[in-house]
Amino acid sequence: MALHMAVRHGHTAVASRLLESLPSSVNACNANGWTPLIYASRWGHFDLALALIQAGADVNAATSDERTPLSVARDGGHTKIMTLLMTAGATESAAAGAACTAQRLCVAAWCASGPRED
Repeated sequence: MALHMAVRHGHTAVASRLLESLPSSVNACNANGWTPLIYASRWGHFDLALALIQAGADVNAATSDERTPLSVARDGGHTKIMTLLMTAGATESAAAGAACTAQRLCVAAWCASGPRED
């Protein structure tokens, strides 16, 4: 699970090389069902999450306890990754019962940033 560890620790160059040499590892699961994208989402590694999605990562993959990339990004407060995941088609199926949904967190973060001066 070298890709999992590279992603978890934010080693972008190593993860890129691993994806190039073994592209099928993009959706590989560890013993708990965690994929590299779930790790990137959990630890807030936006560039790695983007690279994994571009390489074909399943944005709706779920762990053995039904956690998804979107739910772990939400739990970690990684709103930029949440937006990326939702843009890529992630749904809240596993996180639907949460009191504070990913969409609400994104809207709250956007509102908190204040008015834009374009």
